[in-house]
Amino acid sequence: MTNDNHETYVTLQTAKLLSKAGYDWKCKIFYSKQGRIWSVDETDKYEDELMCPTQTAVQKWLREKKNINIEIKILSITGGCLCWYFKLYKLDVCNGIYHSVNEIERVCTSSYSTYEEALEIAIQTALALE
Repeated sequence: MTNDNHETYVTLQTAKLLSKAGYDWKCKIFYSKQGRIWSVDETDKYEDELMCPTQTAVQKWLREKKNINIEIKILSITGGCLCWYFKLYKLDVCNGIYHSVNEIERVCTSSYSTYEEALEIAIQTALALE
């Protein structure tokens, strides 16, 4: 599902992982316990609902709160189609200053047919590192 700005929302599976990881940025889209997506006018989380942020918001949250950067790259062009993969980097931060970047995960064994699919799996992989 995308919003008016053509940004993709995370899947229910990723929303569950985000909840466990402590994702706390406000959003107006939620998953119900039954997995249905719904929106609210206010950004308050209701009991038993899972926040459903955009992939872009989660990517920024991972970078700012967990010091994990996601890089999506083109693996190849096969039959006129792009194949995507991702890399994860741990950012070493001290007093708000980046000191080093260490590659912590590189997934080239699988390629994904869309950028958004690669980003979704990258987010899930980053959350599993915690």
